[in-house]
Amino acid sequence: MPDTLIQDGPRTALGKPAAGAATTGVVRRLLESPDTYATTLLVWAIDTFGMACLGWHPTTLKMEIEGDYGVRLPKGNLDKLLAAVTVLTTDLFFKDAARFVQLANVLAGDDFQPDEFEPADAVECAWAVTEALLLVPPDEDDPEPFSEEVRRYIGHALKEEGFVRPPDVLRVALGGDASARVAADWGHDPELSAAIAAEDARKAAEVEQVIRDGLGELVAQLQSLPLREGSTAELTKKISATIRRTG
Repeated sequence: MPDTLIQDGPRTALGKPAAGAATTGVVRRLLESPDTYATTLLVWAIDTFGMACLGWHPTTLKMEIEGDYGVRLPKGNLDKLLAAVTVLTTDLFFKDAARFVQLANVLAGDDFQPDEFEPADAVECAWAVTEALLLVPPDEDDPEPFSEEVRRYIGHALKEEGFVRPPDVLRVALGGDASARVAADWGHDPELSAAIAAEDARKAAEVEQVIRDGLGELVAQLQSLPLREGSTAELTKKISATIRRTG
């Protein structure tokens, strides 16, 4: 597990909540709220149950949370928690386009529907990429974690939504930069070219604003977590730095 996710301390009851651990209103609200992010749920689960929970069956994980903390865990939050576990413990999000789409939808707040294909749009891709890279920062020996297949899907999503240039967070996209074609087709018309550029900048700014707002909410959630052993200081510091870069 990346040490930027949660700084963990000694644990006396790995796999179970500590004896007498408070089931606070803050934790209940986060577990039950549809606005809680996957990263928040994952940090809480690791701090509460230990690293062993990453290998638990979904039914076991749900039963432990609901039984020990007196909450009814919504399907959407279980899906987000399982998506975060998948991102952290496998490379499917980064290497498999079909799984990237499924996980991106879940990280963006949609329920997991294995029998339905729902394309992930630009905003969903942008948030999922942002959150996944917080959970699993790129390795210095492999600075581009995304496969060509995934990068081409992101490029396709941008093209479908009429982006001329990828927003900064989606610069990994392949085939998503249409600036050369737009210049060739419309470069002779300065007024139209300026209008196209302005619209593209507006759409990119909307994506980046969604990311900034989401990261701000994520920081607030992490700072509100009453962790027993761990600390989110390094993770929140990294998120704050990301917010500044996108500002």
